[in-house]
Amino acid sequence: MKKTIFFSIIIFCIFLTGCNTQQNKQKKLIESFICTSEGVVYDLKFKMINLEEKRAITVSDSIVFLVYGKIPIKHTWYRDSIKATILNEGFFPFNGNTLVDVNFKKSIIDTMLKIEINHKDYSLIQIKDIENTIKELEIKEVFNTNPYLNYTSFIYRYKSMLNEIKLDIENNTDIEINKYKLAKKYSKISTDVVLSRVFDCTYSIFNPKLQVKQTQTKTFYFNNELTKIIR
Repeated sequence: MKKTIFFSIIIFCIFLTGCNTQQNKQKKLIESFICTSEGVVYDLKFKMINLEEKRAITVSDSIVFLVYGKIPIKHTWYRDSIKATILNEGFFPFNGNTLVDVNFKKSIIDTMLKIEINHKDYSLIQIKDIENTIKELEIKEVFNTNPYLNYTSFIYRYKSMLNEIKLDIENNTDIEINKYKLAKKYSKISTDVVLSRVFDCTYSIFNPKLQVKQTQTKTFYFNNELTKIIR
C-alpha cells in the first residue's frame, strides 16, 4: 500500500514537472511575441500571471470559420454535410447576439471558389478593356485640336475605375479565393484533426512610454504542438 502511494506521488510529480516545463516554453513564446516589435526586442519586465487553455480549434471549426466567418460553438457531421451553431454578431439579419444554426455541404466550397475565380476573371477582362480605352484617349488628347473636347477628364474617370477594380481584386476577391482554397485543403483532412489551441494569458508589463506597470489579458493562438504562436 505504501509503495503504491509512493509511486503515485512520483508519477504526479513527473506530471507537474512536465506541465511546468511546457508552460515555461509557452511563457517564453508569449514574452517574445509581446516584447518584440519590427524585429526589435524591448525589455518590458514581462511577467506571466495566468495561462489558461480555452479550446482547441479543429479542421471542422476552421472550415465553418472560412465559409461563415465564425468559429462554431458546436457542430455535427453527417457524411459530407455539417450542421453548426454560431453566434450571430451582425453577420446575419438579426438583432443582437443570436445563436444561429447553419447547414452546408463540403461541395459548397468548390461552388464558392468557382464563383470568386470567375469574378476575378471578369474583373481582369474589365481591366484590360479600360487600359486599352485609356491608351486610346491619351492618343486622342495628344492630337486634340478641339478646345471644347477635354479628354483629360475622361482619362481621369477611367483611371479611377481601374484603381477601384484593382483594389477590389486585392482587398476582396483574392482574399476570398485564398480562403476557399484553404477550406478546400482542409476538407480533405480528417475533420477532428486539431490545427491550433487557444489560450488566454494574463500578464504584466512595464510601459516605457507611460512609465507605469500594466496588467493585460490577451488571447493567443498556438499551433497544436505548442511550439509557435500563430497570432
